[in-house]
Amino acid sequence: MTHSYEFFELDTDCPNTFGFRVHGPLTTEAMHAFIERLEAIEASGNKARCYLDLVHYEGFELGVIREKISHVKTLWHAIDRVAYVIDRSWMTAAVNLLDAFTPMHIRAFDHSQAAEATAWVLTGDGAVAAA
Repeated sequence: MTHSYEFFELDTDCPNTFGFRVHGPLTTEAMHAFIERLEAIEASGNKARCYLDLVHYEGFELGVIREKISHVKTLWHAIDRVAYVIDRSWMTAAVNLLDAFTPMHIRAFDHSQAAEATAWVLTGDGAVAAA
């Protein structure tokens, strides 16, 4: 199974705002890189705004769970808002549930709403989860 990840910049000069794309299963290496980016932003006294492109997401390696547990404080406190760009309805329900229980703003966007997801991350307008 092919897997890859990449960071990409959104149309902004803000170093606390970034995109992260996963193709295939999320690897432990990718999760570690994502957490390192969050830790660097948090160390600068800021919170991250993230655009997560999970259109080609196909699950995760077991090591991802270990990474998340080891860095739960960072994952809980270092993010201001995150847009999940997805193509599966079950993921929308999961994102809506997460939004209700975390201190960050989380919103799911269909892959056809990529421009709206970017705008939401950059402007911060309307922290309402997608239906």
